[in-house]
Amino acid sequence: MLELLSGGRRHAVPGVVSTAGPRPVPAGKVLQPDASQPLLEDIRPDSALQRIYLQTWLATGKDPDELVAACLETGRRTWGTVEALRQTWHWFVERAAQGSFPSIAHDDAQAFDTLLREHDYPAAHHSAGYVALYKPAYRLISRTFDVG
Repeated sequence: MLELLSGGRRHAVPGVVSTAGPRPVPAGKVLQPDASQPLLEDIRPDSALQRIYLQTWLATGKDPDELVAACLETGRRTWGTVEALRQTWHWFVERAAQGSFPSIAHDDAQAFDTLLREHDYPAAHHSAGYVALYKPAYRLISRTFDVG
């Protein structure tokens, strides 16, 4: 993450050294500050976990080590069970059916819901199409951190 933020060759975890050596940051992959987007977005109905947009965060001028620490601490926490994920996902599908997410067709949400249920809610990455269209650059953090 620090490489994306600064273009540098820093390690996110002190004392951890990669045996693969430094990875070059691909051209155009170093993020630029952009305050035009929201900084934080709730991703759970209880607002306990938030998405922080890195380009917006860069515009705050804060120390990247603060954000890395918040991300690492968030990653150490337990964020629920598969049953809680099912309930949250059901909440999303219901909202999609009500038209709360205009860019998501209800049929698409239903089809994806079926796929997730069939595979017991596996971890997944963004599709290549989503990455190409939206260029996501965010991390998940606990609402308890003051990173803005």
